Amino acid sequence: SSGWGPLTKNVGEFFSLKERGRVLGFWCTSYAVGGYLGSFWAGKLAASMGWRYSFWVPAGGLLVIWFIIYAIQANRPEDLGLPPIEEYHGEEESLISEEDFSAASEIEGSWNTVLAVLRNKMVLLLSFVYFLLKPTRYLVMFWSPVYIEKQLSQGTAVAGNISGMFDLAGPIAVILGGIVSDKMFHSKRIPISVISLVLCAIVMFFFFYLPKTQFALAAGFFAVGFLLTIPDSLVSGAAAIDFGTKKGAGTASGFVNGSGSLGAIIGGTLPGWIDRFLGKGADIWHPIFISLSIGLLLAAMLLVPQWNVLPPTAKNSNPVRA
Repeated sequence: SSGWGPLTKNVGEFFSLKERGRVLGFWCTSYAVGGYLGSFWAGKLAASMGWRYSFWVPAGGLLVIWFIIYAIQANRPEDLGLPPIEEYHGEEESLISEEDFSAASEIEGSWNTVLAVLRNKMVLLLSFVYFLLKPTRYLVMFWSPVYIEKQLSQGTAVAGNISGMFDLAGPIAVILGGIVSDKMFHSKRIPISVISLVLCAIVMFFFFYLPKTQFALAAGFFAVGFLLTIPDSLVSGAAAIDFGTKKGAGTASGFVNGSGSLGAIIGGTLPGWIDRFLGKGADIWHPIFISLSIGLLLAAMLLVPQWNVLPPTAKNSNPVRA
């Protein structure tokens, strides 16, 4: 609540549609790299100084960040005497509502703006898509060491190293996805998201059949991390800001991420539910991978009709299908 929603809103104010993919791609490395470093240092501190320092040191880091934000963070370019970002780049301002042709009539911070974002068809679609892709992300995050240990029986250290390939792919994926969406697809986030989701669904469908070797499983988890993180970052980041617009970016990204959190619950509990359904002793992993594959493919199919959609502008009252 102190990070994603407010900061995506801030990014939307300072970066325009045509550059947002690259900027958000770089910015989204924060949760990929941060998650890895957080786990790494938590273990180091707990082992060397005691478990309490795994809480005290991060709290101290947050205090430093608080001072930095309080001292230098600005809400929008206008607060610094600069023109709005669209004016600076010579772009039309995006609109939340397809029916409202006047950007000026959408008052920032009003309940009308919030409700307009929550009625926006693309924001609702992105929320459902994020709900469908989050189970895969969180199941891999929570359960991959268990799966690897069961398949290889080589200890928790090996399982941790192999499962870490999923996180290692994240920073590369978000930067590349943002660049491709800006440059190759001209600020459209849907095409690269669809392609990545379909490929990830294929990998998940055949994941159970990967050779039970360290290299094969490491490559498999890297591929899943790479292909999944691209749509994960674009749907929850750049696309949410694009269609929520800079005036409703906080609401849009918060709603999309909240929907994803519900999907994350499914990912974390799915092995337990399938184990209960199939009965003890049954192999749960093949049905799990197939279920995740179906969810990813459904998310891709829902996005396909919106392949060329861009947010409407004052000059073009309908979403642009370039």
